[in-house]
Amino acid sequence: MTKLLEEAIRKASQLPPDMQDRIGAAILAEMEPDLAWEATLARTESLEVLDQWAAEALANLQAGRTEPLDPEVM
Repeated sequence: MTKLLEEAIRKASQLPPDMQDRIGAAILAEMEPDLAWEATLARTESLEVLDQWAAEALANLQAGRTEPLDPEVM
């Protein structure tokens, strides 16, 4: 564990239980997408799957079947 995380946990442990729960929920929510991605990668049997996804994405882009991502629409 890093020193910064240790300090954050130490300080959070001094807060009332309801605030600790809110902080814990926020940390878990922040980590969820990364953990989900790691789980997806762990399930892939090889890099061939990732290569296939990349080839499909590139083919879709070249065929004009993609749209620019607009963060304001999310």
